[in-house]
Amino acid sequence: TAMTGVVFEDGDEVLTLGYNTYASSAEGKGLFYDCPLQSTYIGRPLSYNSTYWYGYSPFAKSETLTGLHFGEHVKAIPDYLCYGDKKLDDIVYNENCQMESIGKYAFGGCKSLPTQQLHNTITVINEGAFSNCILFADFDLPEKLATIGSHAFENCTGLTKLTIPATVTSIGNYAYDGCNGITSVTVKWTKPISIYSETFSNRTNAVLEVPHGSVAAYKAANYWKEFKMIIEAGEDPISVLKGDMDGDGVLDVNDVQMLINVILGRK
Repeated sequence: TAMTGVVFEDGDEVLTLGYNTYASSAEGKGLFYDCPLQSTYIGRPLSYNSTYWYGYSPFAKSETLTGLHFGEHVKAIPDYLCYGDKKLDDIVYNENCQMESIGKYAFGGCKSLPTQQLHNTITVINEGAFSNCILFADFDLPEKLATIGSHAFENCTGLTKLTIPATVTSIGNYAYDGCNGITSVTVKWTKPISIYSETFSNRTNAVLEVPHGSVAAYKAANYWKEFKMIIEAGEDPISVLKGDMDGDGVLDVNDVQMLINVILGRK
């Protein structure tokens, strides 16, 4: 009951951790559940039972953990690692770390966690990884990122602007659901990838910026076309409002009608 820190020394070998079994499987308690940990160093891969949601994660639902440091041998953050750790406010990666993925709900519900500049080697952000991280503000996604899982940033209400790199090939449903502060989304694909109805729940209130020559493709694509306005990279939305709304190079009655719809908040 006096243990305030734990160190898993650097190494490549996976360390398997036990857990406490309770009557309700989902409410099982991880190895350090009753320890008042404040800091943790993870220098090697960890394995534990994650079948029943957060119940058996060693650090989930901690009331005291504030700091987490990953060593260079850790390539994947396990599912539910720090789920619901309301005081966690500092995550550090070793400078030589080759982190590749963030597990399901690994930091879901970490409401004290500030904006994270994610490690540039990360390729997968799994389901719910940063859901309900309400202090997350704008940041750049890793340039090698390929997958944004469902619910990944759900209810991150501090986000206002997003830039999604061209390396991303999949964005799950509800990935940015409840992110009602988003006003601008910038994408790098010349051809739109498929998204779901709730990938961006606030899209009708946001401007979508796309590569040059791609406006027509996005205006024809499901759910992308429902953004409040679609503009080419570098264009000023206010300037667009003054002219060619449909991007056909001609100012006509259709542009006027589209402008009226924007002003009135219609799709």
